Amino acid sequence: MSTGQSSGFLIRHIEEGIVAVTETTQPVRVISLLNPDEVAEIGGLSQLSICGWLAGDGVSKEAFRSNPAFVAFMHEVIREAGLKDGGLQAAAAGQTQGWVYVIDLRTPDGPQGRVPVEDIVAGFKVKQGKSTGEYWANDQHLVYSDSGLMRPPPNLEAAIIAELRRIALDSPTCLMPAVRE
Repeated sequence: MSTGQSSGFLIRHIEEGIVAVTETTQPVRVISLLNPDEVAEIGGLSQLSICGWLAGDGVSKEAFRSNPAFVAFMHEVIREAGLKDGGLQAAAAGQTQGWVYVIDLRTPDGPQGRVPVEDIVAGFKVKQGKSTGEYWANDQHLVYSDSGLMRPPPNLEAAIIAELRRIALDSPTCLMPAVRE
């Protein structure tokens, strides 16, 4: 468990992806793809790095409130990174026509099994074995479901985290600053 306090906020790591942030007046629990070391390195959590908030005491999809700014940012990064991704390009070449989907790896049966719509992140249209550049952002994808926090494919998660770090280091404006004790 890591803790930090700055500007009236106490940040505690509860479990993977869940960070408790307590303001001097009331507690706020947020979920981020960033781990506590990454949060400390970039100086705190920005609006884009917060996947969403937890209402009440529980950790469940019913208690989770998605952050629209994170969802839009995530799709922007996946759209750009996916077009350069070798795995997606290989899948497109093997499919020739239709769509190649980005599957959330938390899906219970795995990405090759039965995938519920809430675990389909997005899709890229394929024509003649190549991505056309057309991108579909699944508005039914859940950032937090009964299976937990989203788990993008490793290369796309790395692209999201790299972009969050780049933005934070280029223009350090954090909603929740982190200072290690």
